[in-house]
Amino acid sequence: MKTRIACGVVVSLLLIVGLAVAGEDTEPERLVLLQEFAVHPEGIAQFEASLKALHAPAAEHGLDYGWDVYSTDEMRYTLTIWVDGLAGIEAISAKWKAFGERWGEESIGEWRETFYATFDHEITSLWHARPDLSYMPENRPTENDFFYWGVFTVKPGHMKAVEKSFKDFAKLDAKHEVPDAWRTAVGSIGTEGPVIAYLGWAASAGAFYSRVEAIEANEELKKASEALWAKMLPHIRGYENTTGKYRKDLSWHPAKKEGVTEE
Repeated sequence: MKTRIACGVVVSLLLIVGLAVAGEDTEPERLVLLQEFAVHPEGIAQFEASLKALHAPAAEHGLDYGWDVYSTDEMRYTLTIWVDGLAGIEAISAKWKAFGERWGEESIGEWRETFYATFDHEITSLWHARPDLSYMPENRPTENDFFYWGVFTVKPGHMKAVEKSFKDFAKLDAKHEVPDAWRTAVGSIGTEGPVIAYLGWAASAGAFYSRVEAIEANEELKKASEALWAKMLPHIRGYENTTGKYRKDLSWHPAKKEGVTEE
């Protein structure tokens, strides 16, 4: 999927993230909580140092949830946390509060003062992962140092048609055994809705765009992609894309996990 948006149709709009799937009634839906920070250019070093400074006390005082951090090419940082249903957000809040009490009011107060001085504002949003709208072949890339994410803002009442298009793209990629992958998520609280997004990744930007070029060199796949894009575009009102890097050095998990921490 990804930059094939240029295949025959002119589009320049998209942005992403995504994971989580609704389970049985007895199981809470897995969601992704996103926190995007607009960091001051002069505050980048301090912002990163503040995140790293959390690792030791988090381990020492038993903060039992983790997060992944991504830096974008627009000097923004995104922190992602997995939660189990809406109740999971309250659970995360309770865990953070308990951690602060164990660490000590003075210590966490000093950390907050240093951290909050580094960014202009923060945007928090909640996303529902949609594996049914994703393409995850067995031979998908495992390296995720580089990411490409895009967000489609959808016309009200048109989401079903867009979801159908995502399924068609997944079927098309599977038919051609595309050695690529993308995850899809639908925005919820804190997003401009309706909105749907997808995420692609690779070991590097070069590796990512080399795959894109290989896909576009397939004339049959390219032609079919153009037809699908043309069919979906009337249902879309906007698109943005963002690229950046996974920041393993800034991320933290109670148990050691590397790369993309949830499937």
